[in-house]
Amino acid sequence: MVRDKTDRVLGQIRGRRQRPDMVVPIAKDMVLPNLSGISSHPEAKESFGKWSKIIYIEDPSSSDVYPIAMIANNFRFLKVRYITDSGTVTFNINVRSGTDPFSSSTDIWDSDKTAGTTSSDRTTFDNEWFNGERIFFVETSATTGTPTKLLIQITGELI
Repeated sequence: MVRDKTDRVLGQIRGRRQRPDMVVPIAKDMVLPNLSGISSHPEAKESFGKWSKIIYIEDPSSSDVYPIAMIANNFRFLKVRYITDSGTVTFNINVRSGTDPFSSSTDIWDSDKTAGTTSSDRTTFDNEWFNGERIFFVETSATTGTPTKLLIQITGELI
């Protein structure tokens, strides 16, 4: 008896013609989150593309190089802010290859900038785009007075 019912149900299922179900959209213009891990995705740029770092150098010398960060992505400088507690420090941001940091380098400005006791912001750069793995350095070239602290904030965009 159970076998008869099973055969009958299977027969009904097999005999039924398959027809496509009606599709009803549940949302229009839906945006899915970026789970790809690709930072160049348009949605990821807003959330994950900004990069900021504050560098604190105590007792900056008149001629020294300070490594500050390594970036594995393509990078674009957006803003650099700097200030000292007293005196002045003349410096530049130096960018070198991540795979060969002892070879050639590129400064982000053609001429060094001078940090003083008033905060300065720079948003224009002679070299602002860098591709591939890079290491950033602060390179000081002169001091006046007796600065004991140099603060630099770098803001950029990972591309």
